[in-house]
Amino acid sequence: MSSNKKHCNQDKKKTSLKVLNAFIFTALIIVGGFYLFNINQVTVDGFVIQELKTEVDYLAEKNRGLEEEVNANQSYYAFSSRIDSLKMVEANDVIYLTRNDQVLAKK
Repeated sequence: MSSNKKHCNQDKKKTSLKVLNAFIFTALIIVGGFYLFNINQVTVDGFVIQELKTEVDYLAEKNRGLEEEVNANQSYYAFSSRIDSLKMVEANDVIYLTRNDQVLAKK
């Protein structure tokens, strides 16, 4: 009888070890899957950030160019050349009209 108990205890230990090993193996597979998913997500985010940095650099350069264009258009030389092309004459001897306050409007 004692041999039967030992054999039964050994079978229970083997079964519990098999269950424990299966649980550990399953846990490792799940943790490995989460790890790979996170690494993939971080890599994709890195590429997105790199593309956004490239776009920011492009837009900053474009903004500098537009600011230079605005400054050039607002400069004195730009205004003077545009004023000369209008061929306007200077106003001299201005005569102002006076208003007569005694006149009323009728319906």
